[in-house]
Amino acid sequence: MCLQPLDLKDKAGVERYLKKERHFLSAYAFESLFSWRSHFEVLGATINKKLCLFYKGPTGCFMALPPLGGLDVKTLDKCFDIMEGMNRNKDISRIENIEERDLVFFKKNGFRVYEKSREYIVRTRQMAELKGDRFKHKRNLVNFFKKNNAPAARAYEDKDKPAVLELYTGWKSAREKKNSDSVYVAMLEDSFKSLSVFLDDYKRSDAQARVVECGGAIRAFTSGFPVSPALFCVNFEFADSAFKGIAQFIFNAFAAGLLKYPEINMMDDSGMENIRYTKLSYKPSRIVSSYTALLAA
Repeated sequence: MCLQPLDLKDKAGVERYLKKERHFLSAYAFESLFSWRSHFEVLGATINKKLCLFYKGPTGCFMALPPLGGLDVKTLDKCFDIMEGMNRNKDISRIENIEERDLVFFKKNGFRVYEKSREYIVRTRQMAELKGDRFKHKRNLVNFFKKNNAPAARAYEDKDKPAVLELYTGWKSAREKKNSDSVYVAMLEDSFKSLSVFLDDYKRSDAQARVVECGGAIRAFTSGFPVSPALFCVNFEFADSAFKGIAQFIFNAFAAGLLKYPEINMMDDSGMENIRYTKLSYKPSRIVSSYTALLAA
């Protein structure tokens, strides 16, 4: 089986398979899959009429998603044959971003399955309005920021890329001072590379992005993409922490422009307790798990 490199020209073909079913995890969007091209070669093959997507990097090859178009053991066996032909360490051979509804299939057929992460989904209108006592603190922060600054929220433009990357670099440095854990620092660096690719692809994708300017400088950035007609995913959000309330302001403003999507996926917490706490503070309507499958030991 010959794997073919995939790039932006394959967007329509990949999305035909992604749209065969309704998905809730952020990985089930073209923009999410291909923003990691800075880390992996994205490869694809049609096996038994299923689209199978692989990430290949320095440590080996794994599947970014289960086969798209339906699950069957014959196709999965072929996918693991492909991965094991490339991987010295067989535990690298895995399928990521399995949704909960498919767990029974994988467990029934003898795969080892574990929960990888959890993603937080909120109601868009609640984020746009911040009504009621449970959002009082968020609302107060938004009002404080607006009262003490003269913010201008607008759509991202290509000319903003250098300023956005500079903002991220400053935000990243501030985060590293608070948490010097090597895994966390590497995650921040990986995200920088993915952000750069995401911005390069921006005009050729279905992504949306906004910036907040204060005093003529970009002080906050957020972006995302639709996963389905009912779900939008926010994949990046960072801001100059010197401006109290700016993070709450940009999320609130972004949500106000996304009301045609009933829900927003805020993605996972990267295993960080402080991020988990922040996402829970927005009172998610539900939390969806992502699972990984390996061959039986």
